[in-house]
Amino acid sequence: MSTDQAQDTITREIEIDAPLAIVWELVSQPGWWINDGSIVDNAIQEKDGVWHVTNDTHGTFPLLIEGSNEPSHVAFRWAPWDERAVEAGNTLVEFFLEGLEDGPVTVSVVESGFASIDLAAGKVAENYRDNESGWETELGALKTHLEAP
Repeated sequence: MSTDQAQDTITREIEIDAPLAIVWELVSQPGWWINDGSIVDNAIQEKDGVWHVTNDTHGTFPLLIEGSNEPSHVAFRWAPWDERAVEAGNTLVEFFLEGLEDGPVTVSVVESGFASIDLAAGKVAENYRDNESGWETELGALKTHLEAP
């Protein structure tokens, strides 16, 4: 696990003892990571190419699907600090899956683009710090959820 010194990119990874197809099914869902440390069923609705993910606790987050290559890569754009910024001034969240069909699977997340966000430097740094620890929590939740009997 590493973090770029320039505070533009966060990279995390975890190994999950589950079949690749099962991991892909969850990781490819827009906003699966929007929760409080355990995977929940968020309401997801698509309108005009923007996915709106609603979490009962945290509200609604717009996301764009930037690209997908099943079952190894999916990318989303989001701006959790300002829903109007989802199409500009956002970060790119990419998930990479590597492993055997029957597992285990290494899931890597790379969130980049913090340096180009049009916000006050303090606000960018706050979002970076929040997501830096947040990805640890979310990947842990992913592992716990997918490895549960």
